Amino acid sequence: MKPFYMWLLFVILYVSFSTEVLWRPFIFAEDTLFLNHALNDGFKSLFYRHAEYWEMISRLSGNLAVFLGRGANSYLVTAFVMKAIAIAIFSYYILYFAIADFSWLVKERWKRFLISFIVLIWFGNFFNSFYNVTNIHWAGEFFLFIVGLNLVFNKKFPGVFCTVICLLTCMNSPEACLVLIPFAIYVLSGIIDKNIRPREVVVYLLVFAAAVLQFYVIKLSGNGSKVTDAGVILSALPKSLVSIVTSACYVLGNETMSYLSTAWRLITGCLFWLFIIYSYIKFRRTKGVLFLMYVSAFLFMHYMIIHIKPLNARLLNQDYWIYSCPAAVLAFAFFCAAANIRDIIAIDTVRHTVLLLSAAFIITEVSHAGKIDGLGGHYKTYDYDMLGMKQIEEINKTVDFNGRNHKTLKLYAGWKLQAPVR
Repeated sequence: MKPFYMWLLFVILYVSFSTEVLWRPFIFAEDTLFLNHALNDGFKSLFYRHAEYWEMISRLSGNLAVFLGRGANSYLVTAFVMKAIAIAIFSYYILYFAIADFSWLVKERWKRFLISFIVLIWFGNFFNSFYNVTNIHWAGEFFLFIVGLNLVFNKKFPGVFCTVICLLTCMNSPEACLVLIPFAIYVLSGIIDKNIRPREVVVYLLVFAAAVLQFYVIKLSGNGSKVTDAGVILSALPKSLVSIVTSACYVLGNETMSYLSTAWRLITGCLFWLFIIYSYIKFRRTKGVLFLMYVSAFLFMHYMIIHIKPLNARLLNQDYWIYSCPAAVLAFAFFCAAANIRDIIAIDTVRHTVLLLSAAFIITEVSHAGKIDGLGGHYKTYDYDMLGMKQIEEINKTVDFNGRNHKTLKLYAGWKLQAPVR
């Protein structure tokens, strides 16, 4: 199947969690800021920062949504475009594992497609992950994780389109800048082997520049000093190491993990890590060891970024979106191992047990996929009024993008959306 048709099928599966997103208008949380700033300040808003960092993809999405909404003179179009962009980019991020050449890890493309869908399900079990621009950067971090994986282990440099997405993603999230490391490994090994193309060096320099810009923006926010504070770093180290172990429990799914105490999470996490470690060493030998080191280093840096900045009690909830990427990475590692189970375990009983457990984890997760907020609501049953559905439908009757009057719609949790009216 051609990549475009594969992506289209993936989009259909993604939307199937809640087909209402196709026709019911709603605007989520920070998406209101991106739209308000685009409406009031136009393309100048591309360089605004929110939450201490640069969110280029979100800003571009807001400007494009307002531009197309103005052309149609309809806020329904604006709301739809925001959702459509989120769905399109999110799908590409997760499906890249099936689109690109990862046959060195999982040979059959249909299995890679299935693993991509499983990762989508795992993302769907974190609050606010689906159908909004605000939180696609967590999927973007996963995307750059697998791009880096292919760079380091398969020597596959991304194409032009993928490179552009990589650059934009680095300018959309500070965590995404972790891709600098695999890019650097690829370029340095190419220079040493005298097998590097000028384009690849230029791309690395561009990615490096995007990361520098991102960190410069963070420094301007006044919180950049935390990154170099020795005391903060040392206190974050043990927390990060414990998080790496316990995050393996996410393979069980959020719902199951929530019932486990800290002690049981450590025990269960160790068991899952033992299976993953054994699988990759058995299956890939030296490359398997390096793969495990890559995964561990990625998780460690992600958790260091989280723990360096103090989190409130709500953000410590294991269902919150900041944990979605580590959970997706661990699920990815586990199910890639399960996909190669015939080459790892010779005993039929053990092999079938692993496959049955994998199926049980998937069934548990898919029944809960698509959570939207801390109340645990599901898109299929969520009260759309809180996201402004009825307000947007009503205000659209008087929308006038050429007018100077704005009406403020009050959404949930204090978020406000401005709409141009006559």
